[in-house]
Amino acid sequence: GKGGDMADAKSRLEEIVQELNARKKAQSRAMREAGGEGGDFSPQEFLASYGRIVIVIEDIKEWTESFNERDRGIMERICRQARGLGIMVIAAGSRDDIALLQASDALTAAILASGKALGLGGRASAYDFLPGAMDAKEKEADMAAGDGCLFDGGQCTRIKLLSAEAGK
Repeated sequence: GKGGDMADAKSRLEEIVQELNARKKAQSRAMREAGGEGGDFSPQEFLASYGRIVIVIEDIKEWTESFNERDRGIMERICRQARGLGIMVIAAGSRDDIALLQASDALTAAILASGKALGLGGRASAYDFLPGAMDAKEKEADMAAGDGCLFDGGQCTRIKLLSAEAGK
């Protein structure tokens, strides 16, 4: 059930925090060994030696509402440090939920500020509040079932979605 799924997700946060701490220590050590900030340290080369951690949030409203203050703090920290340590956070939800939560919920704002979000259904222009460059034609195009936009690093990329439900 969903309650079990949420409990599993929360227990995984602790694992992610441990990995995040290990990566930060290794990154600091590698930077020192390379001569500090102005040395030969390459963040891209450092991250290439680690696997990417991807956190996908299917329903951002349900997810953020289920967190207690401690878990919210942990997730906000993960989001603030995500990009520099090879962690990708992708959030999905209804346009109205995301817009409302972005304005009123610090965790949602942190998730969106980490750089990635999915827009599903409607017109791409409905997601203007997300960071992503879209041309006028793209903004006014309807998204059919199975279509979406991936907002990442100031860009909007049209994507096709596959669902486990599609094969049933």
